[in-house]
Amino acid sequence: MSKGTKGCRRCSFAGFTLIESLLVLMVSSMFLFFPVVAIEYYQRSAEVLGFCARLEKGLYTIQQSAIIDNTQTRAVYQAAPTPTVSFYGAATEPVTKIEVPPQLAMQAFPDILFSSQSGNNSSLRRIVFYWQEKKQTISYKFLFGSGRYEKIVE
Repeated sequence: MSKGTKGCRRCSFAGFTLIESLLVLMVSSMFLFFPVVAIEYYQRSAEVLGFCARLEKGLYTIQQSAIIDNTQTRAVYQAAPTPTVSFYGAATEPVTKIEVPPQLAMQAFPDILFSSQSGNNSSLRRIVFYWQEKKQTISYKFLFGSGRYEKIVE
C-alpha cells in the first residue's frame, strides 16, 4: 500500500452558490433602501408641520405683542425671492421670518394687522395653503370671540 492511495476520500466543500449569495445581497440591500425612502417622506412632512407650528406661534406672539406693547403689529407674506412670512412688531424691521416650505403652495395670505391694546385682527380673511403631496388644504381662520386662529385641514 502506498501512501497516496491510503485514506483517499473526496473532499467536499460546503458553501453558498453564487445565486444564493446574490439573493441574500439583494434582500439585505432592500432592507437598507426602503427606510431611506421613508425617511425622506417623513422629513418633508415634518418640515410642513414645523412650518405650521412656527406660523401659529408667530401669529400668537405678534398678537400678544400688540396688546402688551400697545402698538400695531403685522404679518406679511412675501413671494420673492423666496416665499417667506414676516412678522413685524413696532420696528420697521421684521422680528421673525419663516420660509414657506416648497411642499406648500400659497393660495391666500392677507396682510394681517393686529390693533394695539385689543389685539384684534383687521381682516377676517383666511390664510390658506395647499399641501400638494397630501392633496390637503390647510387654512387658518381668525376666531373673533377668542382672538385666536383655528387651523382647519381639509
